[in-house]
Amino acid sequence: MRSSCVHAIVPALVSALLSLQGCKGQDQPKAKLIEKASPFDRGARSTRERAPDDPLRNPAREAPAERSGDQPSDEEIDALLAEAAEASAASNVVAARSALRKCANKVPANARCDGEYGLTMASAHNRRAAAIYYLEEAAGNDDADADADFYMRVGEALRAHGQFEGAISALEKAVTRDGSADNIYALGRALSLRPETISEGAETIAKARAIDDRLAWVYEEAVLRGQIPTREDAELGALLMRTYIERAAEQPKDEVLANIETLAARASELEATSKSYPLRKDYEAARAEALEAASAGDGPPSGSEGDPGTPPAAPQ
Repeated sequence: MRSSCVHAIVPALVSALLSLQGCKGQDQPKAKLIEKASPFDRGARSTRERAPDDPLRNPAREAPAERSGDQPSDEEIDALLAEAAEASAASNVVAARSALRKCANKVPANARCDGEYGLTMASAHNRRAAAIYYLEEAAGNDDADADADFYMRVGEALRAHGQFEGAISALEKAVTRDGSADNIYALGRALSLRPETISEGAETIAKARAIDDRLAWVYEEAVLRGQIPTREDAELGALLMRTYIERAAEQPKDEVLANIETLAARASELEATSKSYPLRKDYEAARAEALEAASAGDGPPSGSEGDPGTPPAAPQ
């Protein structure tokens, strides 16, 4: 019985080996990579310009289209602004926008309609582009019917969005209407946020201090002066830092803005190095020359925005 089993298995093995030998010369199928589309892939975003009333327009990234539509009468504008103000006071942003939409972005432009409409969107992350558009339109429009408070709100909203040029334009209009210390300080702070106007910012804050010498503003000006690479500013910056330290000693600790030891060290540094700084007139001449060379295509000036040098770091 065992012999019969062997005789049965051997032919089967021989047959299997022969079949394998016969397959060696045949092409074997290669593995294929099957690429599956991601269920999260929405394809490339459309870059086409959408109509201003297109419901698919994204106000977070897309500004409204060009100004269009006839502007209502002055009486109607006043009524719409009053309606929007009442709705905003009741925290009804939808109703406020609905009213302002009837006079915003119309022809001719009305700064108050554009600005108030932009302000209703200023804090909404999903309407950033639209908000900036309306706020900048308002900032660039000197409306005799718009008061200082209006331009202050527009300017501060633009500053918060990092739109410093528009913010400065609006705040200048606010100061023209009301030269209070707070308004002048707000303008100085906006100016100080641009490298090319940091010196003007310090001077403007000094004007605010001349009206109301607040301790916090002493610190602000001191830090700004310490960043301007001129001998006069370095010396004044050190003096203001010493003044702040002296006055801060009389204040509660929670009202002191800076680390006193760090500020004192910075004042000592400025006092020790101020003589190595150029005089302001020489610095301004060098800066003007660098800007002229840059505009002529001879290469960018060193430093920030045409500054011929970079000052030591200021304390935080």
